[in-house]
Amino acid sequence: MADLHSLEKQKLESLLRMKQGFLLNFTDVSLQAFVIKSVGLDFNHEKYRNGSGSKASRMRELWKVEPNFIVAKLIFDLCQYIKDLKERKGEALLPDEQRLLEECFGISRRLSNSAEVVALLLKRKDPDKKGSGLSRVEVVEEVDTAGLFSALSLETQLTGRENETVFLITNENIMPFLKNLSFVS
Repeated sequence: MADLHSLEKQKLESLLRMKQGFLLNFTDVSLQAFVIKSVGLDFNHEKYRNGSGSKASRMRELWKVEPNFIVAKLIFDLCQYIKDLKERKGEALLPDEQRLLEECFGISRRLSNSAEVVALLLKRKDPDKKGSGLSRVEVVEEVDTAGLFSALSLETQLTGRENETVFLITNENIMPFLKNLSFVS
């Protein structure tokens, strides 16, 4: 469950224009795609359909049931989406919009800082064993949480790293990860 205060929820709802069940300019399909790309969750899942089932209602449920790190990442990406959308349209943010956007980026940072990183695992597929599906898992230590959060928000892919998958393990999701960990790709 994300640790969002009521004033923070009000700010997020205002920024995301969640009145009357809508959420920004998203359709059901485009919001589903955005959430999958951002945090890898099925936004149409039943666990988010408490209430009216509108996009805004499902977002509120997601905030209630998902851990801080997931909610922080999604909020960060939604804030970045708003900023990028204004830039693409050639529109400047009004001072009140800019202040609200900065406050919501701050909410994202606060939530991301509350998730303690326990481990960062790198799952590397062995390129010498094509088709074998076997991978080795390495633990990478000394994780900079703030830097890692920023890096996870980037859309760029590093060259020469196609055979690697990075798993972030936080204090909020260590058990589900270990339960689902597979050493086969």
